[in-house]
Amino acid sequence: MIFRHPIWFVALLAACSSQGGTGSDGTKDPGSREQAGSGTDAPPAASPFALAQSVDRARYTADLTAIAKERTPQNSQWQSVQDLCATRFAQYGFTVERRHYASGVNVVGVKPGTSATDKAHQIIVGAHYDSVANCPGADDNGSGVAGTLEVARVLGQASFPRTLTLMCWDEEESGYKGSTSTAKQSSQGHDIIDAVFDFEMIAFKNDAENSQQFPTGIELVAPQQAQWLKANKNRGNFIATFGNPGTENALNVFAVYAQKVGVLNLATGLTPLGMLNPLLGDLRRSDHGPYWTEGYPAVMVTDTANFRNPAYHCLNGTVDDLSQLNFEFATQVVKSVVGASAEMLGLPRDI
Repeated sequence: MIFRHPIWFVALLAACSSQGGTGSDGTKDPGSREQAGSGTDAPPAASPFALAQSVDRARYTADLTAIAKERTPQNSQWQSVQDLCATRFAQYGFTVERRHYASGVNVVGVKPGTSATDKAHQIIVGAHYDSVANCPGADDNGSGVAGTLEVARVLGQASFPRTLTLMCWDEEESGYKGSTSTAKQSSQGHDIIDAVFDFEMIAFKNDAENSQQFPTGIELVAPQQAQWLKANKNRGNFIATFGNPGTENALNVFAVYAQKVGVLNLATGLTPLGMLNPLLGDLRRSDHGPYWTEGYPAVMVTDTANFRNPAYHCLNGTVDDLSQLNFEFATQVVKSVVGASAEMLGLPRDI
């Protein structure tokens, strides 16, 4: 996520909900083999929640451990993670393309829908795989890439009426260059995109009171959000979801699965008037932003970056490494996206 001293809460609120408890055991042990799902490669039952339950914390943790080294464009780890995305997407049955653009490479995996009429509709799930210099980028955004790989593994085992597209975007830290390229390609190709889920830092959680920061004056411009945060005693123990107009269904469906798996969710949906807010640029701080620009519905799924995580971009003398992260929390977030994606891809809700 690009650093701009963002005001990520300042927007008009169309949806604000909290679900369940934290559901976390607070573990931070990257070597733990405790599993959140089945832990097998056997095809799970083809229903959204059953698929969500197949997300495996041990696999997620192992992938994040392998990813969490500096990934500046063209360095060896950047290449290794790009190759990892391509290899895993292919392994899980996706058609893979490395889309080169002027300065970088996006890895795209496509699983076509089975319905002659519905397969033109896409759900996109993705994350950026680059990092800032001199920083392992475990949360930003190794956490999102590992989540995308688990989505690939789990949803690759099922069939859907609609098309699932996975993205490992390049050069987010250089101005969303990779996602700008793919969003423009979709617009020029008149692609039908029902929702984009952008994993942008999903693994930092803090249950302590007053661990969540937010801009001064939030109570004046977003009173419902401010009230929710106050009632939550300003704990950084939730996942935040931000969507532009057209994401009402995506936000609501995500909320259903978040509640079911026990992750607290603060959802913010922008109204058309809210999109005109001059502070909106601060809400575009990741790869969902270019899709907003092209008029596509896109949701940022985030732990709120520097408003919670003191290791953001390895600033302030703290390193964004595995020791900072909560793998159970991240796994719950991935489960929520898996369930929401499977339902939006055309499987009937099973909870």
